Amino acid sequence: MHIVKKIIFIQLLLLSTIQIASAQYECGNNEVPVGVSSGVTLTCSRVKPVNGDDHNLLMSSYIPDSSTAIITIPVNINIWRKDDGTGNYWENTPALRDSLRLVFQYLNRIYSQNEHASDSIPGSAYIPDTKVRFVIDTFYYYNNSSLCYNAHFNALMDYIELNYPERLKNFNYHLTINVDSDYGGISSGYNSSRQTISSVRQNVPKHLWGL
Repeated sequence: MHIVKKIIFIQLLLLSTIQIASAQYECGNNEVPVGVSSGVTLTCSRVKPVNGDDHNLLMSSYIPDSSTAIITIPVNINIWRKDDGTGNYWENTPALRDSLRLVFQYLNRIYSQNEHASDSIPGSAYIPDTKVRFVIDTFYYYNNSSLCYNAHFNALMDYIELNYPERLKNFNYHLTINVDSDYGGISSGYNSSRQTISSVRQNVPKHLWGL
């Protein structure tokens, strides 16, 4: 029995290794992931960072200059409310939607007018304009008392993926009315397959620049 258990453990370990390698590398039409013995030499390129310390991939992949085309990232604004449509400050009015558009103007100003580093990093290049811009695609309002108080994005993204999978093609930003968290928001991180940000305590007016 001990031998059988060891074999099963090794099989599971190999399976997880294959899944991890597949997620981090792209090998063209050859489906054999890097790190798995296949009897052939594969030419693979890395497409995702391994972890938060994996700076080489990020830095070498995108260093814009004056001739770099602007990359526009469409964003869905997901506003979570109680079942009766109340509770969230960001009501479905032109004025409040314009306020959120102003937040994106601030955001794009930061990305287009990059400040010099206070402490220089040897060998690094100053990038005055990231050439990345963000634009609001669509405002979505969800009346759901069981989710509007959520402090984490996983349940929110699960709901969208189940009911509106087409909305996953954009970056999703959530505004919830959770008041129990000791933080203002949470990010999925850049290595997530469902990249998103969730801001909490949106039951009262917010300073637009801070938001």
